[in-house]
Amino acid sequence: MLLVLSVFMLPIYVSIFLILISIFFFNNFVEAMLFGFIIDLLYGSGTILGLHFAYFFTIIILIFYLFSFKLKEILR
Repeated sequence: MLLVLSVFMLPIYVSIFLILISIFFFNNFVEAMLFGFIIDLLYGSGTILGLHFAYFFTIIILIFYLFSFKLKEILR
């Protein structure tokens, strides 16, 4: 519930930080991609470094989600 409120009420960097932290605390936190998609829908400008790219935060969270499996394995 905290993540849903943070996406709508807090700045983007706080929401992203909370999503990344929750990926490490919960196993298979697939909802992170949904929150990344919502952030892109609400705040995404569609232009990153002059290129039209609409799903920037979704891709970043997806990459971090996939990377977290290997990182969790190393840390355990």
